[in-house]
Amino acid sequence: MNRLHAVIAALTQGLRAASLVLMMLGCPIAVVSSQSLASPDSSEGTIHPLLKSSSPELIAGTLKKPQYPRSAKKAGVGAELILEVQVDETGNVTSMGVMRTRSVDRGTCEPVGSPGEADGEGLTPKHREAFASAAADAILQWRYRPATRNGKPIRVLIVQVVRFCPEDGVMTLH
Repeated sequence: MNRLHAVIAALTQGLRAASLVLMMLGCPIAVVSSQSLASPDSSEGTIHPLLKSSSPELIAGTLKKPQYPRSAKKAGVGAELILEVQVDETGNVTSMGVMRTRSVDRGTCEPVGSPGEADGEGLTPKHREAFASAAADAILQWRYRPATRNGKPIRVLIVQVVRFCPEDGVMTLH
């Protein structure tokens, strides 16, 4: 059984990398937790891809836009953050992690650099941290109608993109 859990853990890591690629290609993705495949001593469950679209829906009025970090705004620096957001069975955001950070062009607000570029290239560690903190402060307050499987609410991981544009402010892209 430990070998099975090791394989599932490896697949989970692979799914996170694959979800980033799919999201960059414009494919909608969602990842769900399945208690049936969880290890006996785990209450967290294991993450598995959805075979059928069951993404949670953001509840109108709960979308708080991230505040543009002052130091980055003053420096004219922008960034795109690709985030992994966990939404629980009640629709609350329980965690958020930064999968990738990219600098953006000041005029077009499009990400700069190639897909193989190092994470956060062109941004100082101070700015990367400021953008991540601003995104977390807002996103952790968002509320969703939970995703369901077989009529039951489930916990999911979704990919959320937030773009901080020096000229236009903050955009959230789903």
